[in-house]
Amino acid sequence: MKYYLLFSLFISLFCLLFFTACATTDINQKLIDAAWMGDDMTVIDLLKEGAVPTDTDREEGGTALMGAAWNGRVDMVKKLIELGADINATNLTVGNTALSLASVNGREEVVRILILSGGDVNQKNNRGASPLNLAAENGHTGTVKLLLENGADPNNQTSTGTTPLIGAAISGHTEIIKYLIDYEADPHFKGPLGKASGLAQSKGHTEAYKILIEAEND
Repeated sequence: MKYYLLFSLFISLFCLLFFTACATTDINQKLIDAAWMGDDMTVIDLLKEGAVPTDTDREEGGTALMGAAWNGRVDMVKKLIELGADINATNLTVGNTALSLASVNGREEVVRILILSGGDVNQKNNRGASPLNLAAENGHTGTVKLLLENGADPNNQTSTGTTPLIGAAISGHTEIIKYLIDYEADPHFKGPLGKASGLAQSKGHTEAYKILIEAEND
């Protein structure tokens, strides 16, 4: 009889721990989903209920901080960092950090917060792209300037040999090209796609081409 009671107690305790863990995982997943949707109020409510900001998405490895950074939710980003969110965590699918996701969307204020909180400006994703690569190719001038001012490598090459300068040249982002050159981006570098100047010319970006040719001749 004593052994039966002990066994029953063990089973009950195991079930309690199992369902508690499931409930915790569920609330953490809800936190991540709410952050990616930009739902600040739900995020706050879930945090009050005990959701853990360091947990990751079960399928893609994303975090609540990544979702908040992607959406440019400044207050949410601050709160999640305050509660211990891992700033340099990477997702499973692409290897992006919160800083990478903020940079690709030009979330300048979020980028500033993440850098001040220890975000790595030179951390690469699975294709070798740094936050600067992502910001430059997507035309986010303010973000590019902020990253460069905080030590981002202006000559980082992706796995396809694309530098921030080449990315900006392909899209004709003249102001970004100027900033990159000011921070010693190499206009002579020739990747598999060619040099930045040639790529700008082939895309019909006349002003960008002129700037790059002048930089080559300096």
